Amino acid sequence: MCETGRAGISRVAWVCAATCLLNVSACRGHGKSAEAPVRSARDVVAEFAPGRFEWVEAECNDGALDLAALGFERSLSVQAQAGSLLLTFDTRLATQGCAQTSVWQAKPASEAELWHLDPQALVALPPGAACGAVEREAIDGRLRVEGDELEIVTHRSPWCRGFDARFVYRRVEPRPLSPQEVVVRYIAHFDRGDADSIALLFEAKASMVEPFTRTVDGNFARHEGREALRGWYASGFSGASWHAMRLLGVEAREPGQLVANWEYMDANLAEPLRGRNLFLIAEGEIYETEVQLVTDPVRKIVVQASAAPVAPVPALAVP
Repeated sequence: MCETGRAGISRVAWVCAATCLLNVSACRGHGKSAEAPVRSARDVVAEFAPGRFEWVEAECNDGALDLAALGFERSLSVQAQAGSLLLTFDTRLATQGCAQTSVWQAKPASEAELWHLDPQALVALPPGAACGAVEREAIDGRLRVEGDELEIVTHRSPWCRGFDARFVYRRVEPRPLSPQEVVVRYIAHFDRGDADSIALLFEAKASMVEPFTRTVDGNFARHEGREALRGWYASGFSGASWHAMRLLGVEAREPGQLVANWEYMDANLAEPLRGRNLFLIAEGEIYETEVQLVTDPVRKIVVQASAAPVAPVPALAVP
């Protein structure tokens, strides 16, 4: 039986309490004989309504987690994606003057209520800032939805010195992304190689000018429409066995006009490539972007023993 309710509960008691919260049928006694049905992780994915959440509380299973001292603020956006949930955490620490966006994929694990949580991208501002705990390793955990509340328990959390962490979020009304939030998500999803999520950042009739393709009259190619952009990015991501993008900084010019400076590397390049995107953003969507190169791509020279031709470096593998 789970014994809870004491101040300063022990680690074992907290785990037991968490088990009670996440699996009501495992907690019996205290005059309650009815058992609540257990909802599997796959049921949660199928039934979950995407939306936006705000952080309300957190704790470690070995004691309190004082995030107020850090000026901690966090919002969470959740989307359903191919049998999994895509979790985007926007975290700000007022005491450190920093912000970071982390994108996780949450997939049902082999056990009914267990989830596999995979942090796939992390973008910080200022660039490279250690903005609180850095969560990069894939871990197991649990998600529980009750009404407007979403509870996420992660094992071996750096927020809790390697102990388990419990974060609770409450659903709030959706709002358009700020221009900086759009830019940060663009970098994060590019780093993940997710053409679908990048395309959703664009307005349906948005356009992009890129320097990797030339028209018949020698001008840089323009791609118009969300679906055309989706195809362009998907083609680029398929052209390299791996790639990575790092945000170097964001410059705000006129309202809705931002410049994102980045560094890019993939398996086909000999050294990192630097460039920038000029963005025109309104109401949380990209209406236009232009890709400009600051340095020229230096392609890796591949020496093959066979006579088979070496495939050219795909131009679309770069933003």
